[in-house]
Amino acid sequence: MTRKTLAVVALTLVAGALLAVALFPSTCRAETPKITSLSRSSASIGTLLTIRGKYFGSTQGTSTVTFGERPVSTPSPTGYKRWAPCAKKAKVISWSSTSIKVRVPAMSPGLHKVYVTVRGRLSNSYAFSIAPVITVTGQTFSTASQFGNVIGVDSGDGSNLAAYTRNVLFEDCTFVATNQNIPGDLAGVLTIGRTANNRNLTFRNCTFRRNVGPGSGSAWSGVNGVKAVWGVHDITFDGCTFEEFSRFSIEAWSDDSPDNHPYNFAVYRSVFEPAGSQCISWSGGRNPLYTVVSGCLFKGYGTNLDRLGGACLEVARSHHIVTRNCEIWTGSGSPFNVNRPSYFGPCHLYFANVRVYFDSEHLYQSRPPWIYSNIFGCDGMKYSRWVRCAFDTGDATICADSAGYTGEPGAPTAWSLTNLYNDFSTSTITGYISHLGVHIPTTAAGYWTSGNGGIHDSNKLPERLPTEP
Repeated sequence: MTRKTLAVVALTLVAGALLAVALFPSTCRAETPKITSLSRSSASIGTLLTIRGKYFGSTQGTSTVTFGERPVSTPSPTGYKRWAPCAKKAKVISWSSTSIKVRVPAMSPGLHKVYVTVRGRLSNSYAFSIAPVITVTGQTFSTASQFGNVIGVDSGDGSNLAAYTRNVLFEDCTFVATNQNIPGDLAGVLTIGRTANNRNLTFRNCTFRRNVGPGSGSAWSGVNGVKAVWGVHDITFDGCTFEEFSRFSIEAWSDDSPDNHPYNFAVYRSVFEPAGSQCISWSGGRNPLYTVVSGCLFKGYGTNLDRLGGACLEVARSHHIVTRNCEIWTGSGSPFNVNRPSYFGPCHLYFANVRVYFDSEHLYQSRPPWIYSNIFGCDGMKYSRWVRCAFDTGDATICADSAGYTGEPGAPTAWSLTNLYNDFSTSTITGYISHLGVHIPTTAAGYWTSGNGGIHDSNKLPERLPTEP
């Protein structure tokens, strides 16, 4: 082939490539969708909202618009599973490559982020505020009722919450209950969901006042701060203070009915005084309980002598929970207790920038002399990811009996059998590891296992840092 022929062929190929790009500029490459503006910055539920931007695609197809939290990833056997807590898809009215019209979904009042997902690609976020139907500011709700302040009930003693069942913002309010025998399994200083299917409630800069009555019933009773029961959903606590309670600061609970479970709880920038048992407990029944906890300070837990230890964050039969940018101070029992969520499916937990202290500097108050105090009490923790978390177990005189365990001391369950696909690879642990050698070996290779089955190869363990001299 002559040089002239080669030159003609080359020019033909170049021209063909340029023509293809000119004719098909948008189909030759996948562009990430981008939001440039919203038609309004705030509106109530059901309002029509226009999202403007580019690279949305000419038709919707499988693309979506969501309001709420950004999706996160957790380990799974085939890679990472993506999911988002406290997020809802919006009903789409019209769709074009540069403009989308949707209805604002039913969510708790306050700031939410808007995302567009096109062919698996997630756009930038754009802030949008869902306006409440009712705003309650600066009020104190105090009651002597056995069930505390119940939203949806006229208590007859001045704490009338009957009109505030949904789409309400409580701002700078205080909740107090003076009855010392509030049944812990059914109620709290504030009870939601007991008499009404409460939804879309936001508590901003509110105080839940200390009530340390013993409660009635079994050892599982005691006064709760907030008790959310049965079918409540889309509840947000933002910048709130939870004073000392003899049981839980917040507990979301239901029976095992698939249609009767709480979900979509968000706790932002809140402070928790030491709780009698758990600061936050999720017992969501058979279905997932999507939750995010962000920017919170937990000053202690497990202080009730009627309880067999405690846990700062308890995940019992609940799934899809994000915890990020939090501090957890010394307590009794485990900061994290993942209690058999695998009975109803994998739990999917995501933790980022969480610091746990079991040292004298963060000893908020003296702790009861429990038999064990450890970082993890896990039975069935599957598909969790721990990003840049740090665990300081203190020393043998202060503290942690063990770095973690897989059930009650003496239980036969093994980490290798029940706790699978957990990624701690970017996290660290330092301090005293264990004197319970039969449960948590003190060797660097095995301190994260229960000792009777080895480390499952799906689990990536945290880096163990040397204790400072």
